[in-house]
Amino acid sequence: MAYKGALMIGDELLLQGLKKCKSLGALAMVHAENGDAVDEGQKKMIELGITGPEEHALSRPPVLEGEATARAIHLADFVNTPLYVVHVMSIDATEEIAKARTSGS
Repeated sequence: MAYKGALMIGDELLLQGLKKCKSLGALAMVHAENGDAVDEGQKKMIELGITGPEEHALSRPPVLEGEATARAIHLADFVNTPLYVVHVMSIDATEEIAKARTSGS
């Protein structure tokens, strides 16, 4: 879900992967970011002349990780397969994971 133009996959391929993991009994793992929105954020940072290490954090506001985490959780729940979200760094994503655990997802 992260790194548009390199590793990012869209929802269609994510669903296929989740289904394959379910059929194999494997644990699906995702790096949950909204790659399209992060790409836009990175372009904005470049336009503003922000190209140092701070660009990474500024182009990835917590709301984007939260949205992607929620989307991955909902898709895994739809497929009925377990999910492990890696590299969680925001309160938004943490809250989505806590919500899913509380609801039994």
